[in-house]
Amino acid sequence: MTYNFKKIAAACTAAVLALALAACGNSDNSDKDSKAASQTEQTEQTVPQVTLQPSSEAESAADSSGESEPTSEGEYAPAMWLVTSPNGGKMYMMGSMHYLRDECYPLPDYVQKAYDEADTLAVECDITDRTASFAATLDKADQMYYSDGTTLRDHLGDEIYDNLEGYMAAHDEKLSLYDQYRLWYLDQVVSGMAVEDAQLKSSKGLDMNLLQWAHDDGKEIYEVESITFQMDLLANFSEDIYKIMLSSYSADSQEELTQSYEDLYQAWRTGDTEAILALSDGETEQFDKDQQAAMDDYNDQMLYSRNKGMAAKAEELIDGEKRTFFVVGAAHFVGDGGIIDLLTKDGYTCERVTEAE
Repeated sequence: MTYNFKKIAAACTAAVLALALAACGNSDNSDKDSKAASQTEQTEQTVPQVTLQPSSEAESAADSSGESEPTSEGEYAPAMWLVTSPNGGKMYMMGSMHYLRDECYPLPDYVQKAYDEADTLAVECDITDRTASFAATLDKADQMYYSDGTTLRDHLGDEIYDNLEGYMAAHDEKLSLYDQYRLWYLDQVVSGMAVEDAQLKSSKGLDMNLLQWAHDDGKEIYEVESITFQMDLLANFSEDIYKIMLSSYSADSQEELTQSYEDLYQAWRTGDTEAILALSDGETEQFDKDQQAAMDDYNDQMLYSRNKGMAAKAEELIDGEKRTFFVVGAAHFVGDGGIIDLLTKDGYTCERVTEAE
């Protein structure tokens, strides 16, 4: 099974993937208790000629349908670190998951405290900036479609196409409606379906909600990357990579994919960094030499190269005059070559935080 190699990690790596489901509007309530309960309304985000998420009315109906959210096991204690520089500067750093559930709010006291004390919220990109997200989407419009007369079946081959057709049919969707879209864009569509199957919501993602609150509170927003950077990254991976990832979708794989997201959610919720690392590494035994090379390239661009850039930005911020809460995808912090490993090697002290001090 090749799915875990990327798909599960993506929920903890690229914030812009959340735009495939929704982008948030402005909160009309700046009260702290309201923010802690995360009761903000979400406005619909679309891309040219196609809607990737249910309407706000449909989502509201689903929330009130009487179906309860899945219950979580274990203590709610996502991973957060207090990082101290060689010069004595301090900064809280936390791994985000871009899709969560209502039960994640209010946040644990130590997380809320880190946010409350911060002057600046550092994130991958401001996914609440609808103007920037729309502009980036328009900029990528020409890269969303095949203009040479080919279709998805030409690029995927019969087996992958037929399996994807079964997966889409299981979600009451028709793959033929996306025949002119490039693989990278189709990948975002089916990712959104897998997230919804696991009853996870982009509107409840940690960075999405922290950004809403920060805008309401007048905190500075620092973008470690940008929406444009992340969309460029996704649009420019080779089709060989996307064929590998899309090959994991079929009507028969739906249950396994849902469980994989559930496993990641539980790992994030309980701060199990070893489990996050294992899920991010995924299963590669079935790869041939060319596939392994393609996915090694993907991992280098999606994780390790970005980790270096994120660590460098953290080092710039930590000794500044403003207090910063640094929140990027959880997969960026774990393992060799993760942000914590890179900072430690540069002489920074990184201590796990598990309670408010």
